[in-house]
Amino acid sequence: MTRRNAIGVAPRPDDWPVLLTKLGEMFRNDYDWSKDVPAIKAPTLLVLGDADAVRTAHAVQFFELLGGGKKDGGWDGSGISNARLAILPGLAH
Repeated sequence: MTRRNAIGVAPRPDDWPVLLTKLGEMFRNDYDWSKDVPAIKAPTLLVLGDADAVRTAHAVQFFELLGGGKKDGGWDGSGISNARLAILPGLAH
């Protein structure tokens, strides 16, 4: 890929080391968002591949924290939460 083509994909390719440094710092810190997730009231769609880095069990836990999967949706849909979960077969990120 020429530099000209790379600019269309990454406007500042020289910043790649900066991104990697920031990602490294982020991944070295433990984080647990489970206490904050239930406060999200916006409609939320979680989309993951079944071969993704996130385990499907964790996706289901996150979905449940958003209020999804807690009860039957009901014949009239009144029990359906604002959260949606899509696990796509045979895909990774």
